[in-house]
Amino acid sequence: MVGDPFFNESPEAIKDPNGQLHIVYSANSSWSDQYCLADLRLRAGGDPTYVWDWYKSNGCLFDSHRETMMAGWDPTLHADGPGHHSFVLRNGDIATSPPSDRKIPLMHHAVAKGTPYTWANRHWYTGTFMWRGDIAYHRSGVPGATSDTGWSLKFFE
Repeated sequence: MVGDPFFNESPEAIKDPNGQLHIVYSANSSWSDQYCLADLRLRAGGDPTYVWDWYKSNGCLFDSHRETMMAGWDPTLHADGPGHHSFVLRNGDIATSPPSDRKIPLMHHAVAKGTPYTWANRHWYTGTFMWRGDIAYHRSGVPGATSDTGWSLKFFE
């Protein structure tokens, strides 16, 4: 993680193809080119008010730096610090969960690679995302199960 203080911000709720709740958020502090998107997934049948029913992705899911990304995800090619996103959902309704077999529109901001990472150089970008199944999120040193397998998000520039 980057920054002191550490900031996680801009949460966006979305439901996966099984109807499980996800909170996708911007991580690693917005003033850093390591700003990225990460995921909190509520376990199946979980209570959203119970902290230990949530599982965090093991790294960023949309990022420009491989070393901070979840294993198996690829860094961006054209943008540094993708973050502060908005899902484009049918009628803006979270209940219209996107299907798992196609790419869905996404908006996010970032800085073009090769450009100094400053607020003035930050612009809006369009991209897409799709669901990936059977993805495990792991944790340790906390109550409850140490792993949860379910849907995760794959982002594209």
